[in-house]
Amino acid sequence: MYSPELIERLTALLAPHGYTERQESEAAYPARSLPGGAEVMRVPPSPTGFVHIGTIYAGLINERIAHQTGGVFILRIEDTDKKREVEGSVEGIINAFREFDLGYDEGPDTPPTPQTSTSTEPSRMAKTDFSDVKVDQTTLPSEKISFISSGENSDSRTGWAAGGGAYGPYFQSERGKTYMGYALELLKNSRAYPCFATPEELKAATADQQAKKQRPGYYGDWALWRNKTEADIIAALDAEKPFVLRFRSNGDHLKRIQYTDVFKGKMEVPENDLDVPLIKSDEYRLPTYHLAHVVDDHLMRITKVFRSDEWLPSTALHIELAQALNIEPFTYGHFAPISVIDKNGGGKRKLSKRKDDEANVQYWLEAGYPIEAVKAYLFGLANSNFEDWYRANPGKPVTDFPISLEKLAASRAPLLDMKKLEDYAKDYIASLPQDKFNAEILAWANNNSPRFAAAMEADDSYTNLILSIERDGDKPRKDLAKWSDAPENYSYFFDGLFPEEFISRVSEELKDFPSDVVTTVCAEFMSTYDENDDQQTWFDKLKSAAEKTGFSTDNGVFKESPEKFNGNVADFARIIRVKLTGKNRTPDLWTIMKVMGLERVKNRLQ
Repeated sequence: MYSPELIERLTALLAPHGYTERQESEAAYPARSLPGGAEVMRVPPSPTGFVHIGTIYAGLINERIAHQTGGVFILRIEDTDKKREVEGSVEGIINAFREFDLGYDEGPDTPPTPQTSTSTEPSRMAKTDFSDVKVDQTTLPSEKISFISSGENSDSRTGWAAGGGAYGPYFQSERGKTYMGYALELLKNSRAYPCFATPEELKAATADQQAKKQRPGYYGDWALWRNKTEADIIAALDAEKPFVLRFRSNGDHLKRIQYTDVFKGKMEVPENDLDVPLIKSDEYRLPTYHLAHVVDDHLMRITKVFRSDEWLPSTALHIELAQALNIEPFTYGHFAPISVIDKNGGGKRKLSKRKDDEANVQYWLEAGYPIEAVKAYLFGLANSNFEDWYRANPGKPVTDFPISLEKLAASRAPLLDMKKLEDYAKDYIASLPQDKFNAEILAWANNNSPRFAAAMEADDSYTNLILSIERDGDKPRKDLAKWSDAPENYSYFFDGLFPEEFISRVSEELKDFPSDVVTTVCAEFMSTYDENDDQQTWFDKLKSAAEKTGFSTDNGVFKESPEKFNGNVADFARIIRVKLTGKNRTPDLWTIMKVMGLERVKNRLQ
């Protein structure tokens, strides 16, 4: 136990601008008034780079569990790591949640206009329990809840309005005084101590552990400041050495603790014995994730902490931290992250920020994958019965799906299958009414392909004819898996885009035919072409022109003596198709020509 004088000195250095006493924070965050069984869930991304699609996956799971039970869904920005924070990342998080329609009941809002807020810490929120959660509480009651992601209050972060909800601020960097109150309580109770170890000393300790083949970490003989005397600490303070505040673990790595994970069932793991940093040494004096998570989930009254498997190794630590603060331990659920098959033959691995473009939410947005289809696919990864529900409920929003905890528990290392995802996307796009289909393509083009957008907007009627080709009937075309496929599928219709984008392909696609044959084919075809012909008359004329130009109209004869012909009817039609579109595969040729109109057809076939 440190002397009151030393604790006072450390407090002055750790909290030069003050702190909030724990009892004040507890009073400011009362228990929530919610119906029985309502869950309070959260997703806590860090603004340290692009938004991972796994964050959206976790968001879908947590949002559905919250709203299916009539509870609360929270977006909390965990921005205590100021050294790694990337400019624009907060905006990226907010935008991603908006794009995926993950409306949160409480959390940060977008910055309407720069402002400086007036609110002060603390705020309010709830407690979880550590009782066993039976995984066979499978399907939660489906109840549609309306929710918002904005509010009247504001926090002290310049340029941001606080989100709706009385349990904020929802930026951890704005909750420093609250965290400090809990950290100082640990210090006063001998569950925390100052550590003045230099980076060089820590590096040397790690090297010693490696040499002795010991597990890495700050514990035991390598907990350099754990057992220093008060005199040692005072000397270091007098020398103005920087320090972190570390947790004093009472755990023994050779002993085991048991807890129940919502998805993994009964777990038995080694006790935590790591003296992890609680408060950093930099000028911000913000906490590490470990302390901030425990305090926030306690005060915000989170009922279940659902997170990726990567946090499993920290669970024993978080349980001990909660116990040290006399906080009822949380109900944890660790689900498998999205995985991929390594392209270099490394087998299955976690979807990586460094290796996989698909990890970045922006990849999905820029490519124009329909959000509803991506969400459908992610639900399918979470619950194996989703696809059956989806096929049985055409037209229903995917958020009507009653997510099951039991099914989620059974989802081990869900594998990203782009073909399957694109099947969802093609089905979704094909199902859209024509006006919605047109609007989605134009919206994507306006953001990503201005020339294509301008061509579309130059003649609305012509554009509608183009985009309507073979979309009616029981089996509409499924050419598009994402909106970025539209230019490749439709640009050739527009004269302003065709020369630049497609004309170079014509000679490549027709390199098997002598140029004089191509010229003769086009001339003979156009000599009898009438845009008013029905499809059968048109085809009869095409066959006649093929015969006159040395192409066989009898496939059996052609196969017996191909050297006697320039090709067959399909080859003849291919020449016309490529000259008109620059492509070897397109929708029905007769329909394309009807949409293009006589003048455009004549110009391209001359």
